[in-house]
Amino acid sequence: MNNLAWGIRQEINRLSRTLIADELFRKKLAVNLYNAEALKNKFLYRNRLKYVDIDIARPFYNTFITRELYRANAFYGTASVLKKYCAYSGKLHCCIEHGLYLGDYYNEKETVQSGLSGVVTYGPDRLNVLKHVVDRILPIGPYIQYATVDSEFYSELNRALYPGKTLLVFPMHSTDSVSTSFDLEVLISKIEQIKKRHDFTNVIINLYFRDITETSIQKYKQYGYVVTCCGHMNDPNFLNRQRALIERCDVVASNHFGTYIGYAIALNKPYWAIEQETHHQGRIKGDETALMLDGVVGIMRSIQSQFISQVQVPSDNQLRVAERYWGVGIRISKEKMRAFFLESERRQ
Repeated sequence: MNNLAWGIRQEINRLSRTLIADELFRKKLAVNLYNAEALKNKFLYRNRLKYVDIDIARPFYNTFITRELYRANAFYGTASVLKKYCAYSGKLHCCIEHGLYLGDYYNEKETVQSGLSGVVTYGPDRLNVLKHVVDRILPIGPYIQYATVDSEFYSELNRALYPGKTLLVFPMHSTDSVSTSFDLEVLISKIEQIKKRHDFTNVIINLYFRDITETSIQKYKQYGYVVTCCGHMNDPNFLNRQRALIERCDVVASNHFGTYIGYAIALNKPYWAIEQETHHQGRIKGDETALMLDGVVGIMRSIQSQFISQVQVPSDNQLRVAERYWGVGIRISKEKMRAFFLESERRQ
């Protein structure tokens, strides 16, 4: 999505919040509009996408219909994963924080003005923030622990990799509202240093669907790296593919903060921070997400700094970070999660 399109979309969102007082109705309207776009894309774009060993930059369009009341609950397949885990078949009447928010930030449309009942989040840090603005909170720990490995994706990975140690790298990625940049040559140089120092046979580069370009694909493949993607952010299988990636590798690494840090620790894989200068910028001036990131850059850098040492077993400090922010060590029973969803539905 280019900056102009994003600006128009944001203005429409702003106007809808001004004109539509009923937030739940506004959420339902947004779901219907995006589902209509997905139906159009499903008809127009029928090409089969590759998720493993990507060699051509094909765009990942949203072709996924969601039944959720709040479309962000379906991001990265989180709602699908959690509902399957606890055998809940209805629409979620609560909000899932789809990203790991830092600092005192919270999204008002997911909390104080959500039109829904309750918030699902990660761990103690988020609980301490949210308890001041919402009365029903369910910290469930790293979402990826509830996902199941995508067997087809895992098999494709096996066919693309050689026997030996595998390094999985998540380069800093953009979002619909924030563009990012870093020196690709510098990143590759640092990956090569790690590969040689620790005797890795394979390197997987997992690209976010917005960041797949012909230039980046060819540069990574020039070094023999296997390029993958977990799919569009609305793909219900996204988290299952991400789990398959982490389960298949020996070490997870990145040049920027991301949810994969806690996800790696949760799945008993070491995470190594790659020190590199990176940049982000809102696609439009005053973008809320970009401003939020500006305010927590110090926290992100502090977390990354805990993972500079390239160790095979997480240190006590690394475990404390993962427990505090991602809720590593927390795993909600199927019965408790289902009861929370049912109570949210009852209160609606």
